[in-house]
Parts: sequence; structure tokens; C-alpha cells
Amino acid sequence: MEVINSIADLRELARRRIPRAIFEYADRGSYDELTLARNRRDLLAIEFRQRVMRDLSTLSVASTLVGQPVTMPLAIAPPGSPACSTVMGRSTARGPRPPSASRSA
Repeated sequence: MEVINSIADLRELARRRIPRAIFEYADRGSYDELTLARNRRDLLAIEFRQRVMRDLSTLSVASTLVGQPVTMPLAIAPPGSPACSTVMGRSTARGPRPPSASRSA
């Protein structure tokens, strides 16, 4: 696996691995891309202070997400067209259908 050091590295990896149409859909903003430009500007303004040689033995990122306890609070939702990001272009409130169920529906 490649070493990932930045969001730019992740973007490049995604560009190489994801079908072009899906990557471009997720990578671009809409119309004049003002929101995309503003988000990038705001994210570039954030600076992290590195802390090294610190005791991390008691560190926890556990939290709750939609009322459920999670050990790592990370949620990803598909933007825009669900056909780009769900199994066979179909989904339900419980999540994507397995391929066998989608074909018979």
C-alpha cells in the first residue's frame, strides 16, 4: 500500500482507483464551484499543532453516532446521485440491497 501523507495523496489515489465518471462527480462542485472553492480556502486556513512524545495510552475517540455507541465516530454519506454509490443503484432506509435482491426486484 502507498504511503498517504495528505488529503492530496488520498485524492490522487482515488483518482487512479475509482472509475473516472464517479471520481469527477465526487471531486467537482456544482455550477461555478463557489462552495468547493470556499471549503478548500477554509480548510487550508486550519493549522494543527503537532504534539510529539505525549502519553496516548488513555486517548479515546469513542462517541455516539445516531444514538449508538461507536469506537471511531466516522460517517460517510453519498453526495447527490445514489446511483453512483450504492449497489446496483438501489438503496433502502436500512442500507443497500444485496446484489441478488436487487436483480430480482
